Amino acid sequence: MLDIRQSGPRRLLEVLTTKPVSILRAAPSTLRVLTQLPEAEAAFKGLRIVQTYGEPMTRADAAAVRGIAPANCFIRTTYGSTECSGLSWFVSAQDTCDPVHVPAGFLMPDTEAAIVDDFGRSCGPGEAGELLIRSNALGEWERGRVSPGRLTPDASHSGASIYRTGDIARLHSDGVFFVIGRKGSHGEDQRSAARSLRDRGGAA
Repeated sequence: MLDIRQSGPRRLLEVLTTKPVSILRAAPSTLRVLTQLPEAEAAFKGLRIVQTYGEPMTRADAAAVRGIAPANCFIRTTYGSTECSGLSWFVSAQDTCDPVHVPAGFLMPDTEAAIVDDFGRSCGPGEAGELLIRSNALGEWERGRVSPGRLTPDASHSGASIYRTGDIARLHSDGVFFVIGRKGSHGEDQRSAARSLRDRGGAA
């Protein structure tokens, strides 16, 4: 694990160049910085997988990585949190469903999710709304203790909760999710949002 906030992006490229690193896991914003540096192409030549997390990846981000990574290097996007599993996708040049964003992917096994509007109603294919995921987490860790946080008890599944991600997403007609941004607030009625996921049964 290398903290580039302390060591800087060029130190990361130095490690990639001098060590037998084949998998790079980084946020898209970090990759934007790395791919602009002249040393990046030499540093990326040993990579087999570039995996992103933490924020949406754009098609421009993917193109920048593809422009310097080996032809056989996979670009994988992942979405999730400590409170729940999530989504995964291997980026392809054929990803043309969205003009800006790379897909966040399909739901991982045993994961259920829904996208709802500001009133907790299910959004149809292509409609943007907040992404909710069914979770077995006990809560969120805040100030040294577990608190409910964005988790609402799920009355239809014993021991489960509805996790309000705070992320804005769209569901394509083929079942692929796109995460496109963050909500400004969490002022909606949590009970109606949880009910929407129960009524819909989740997307599997």
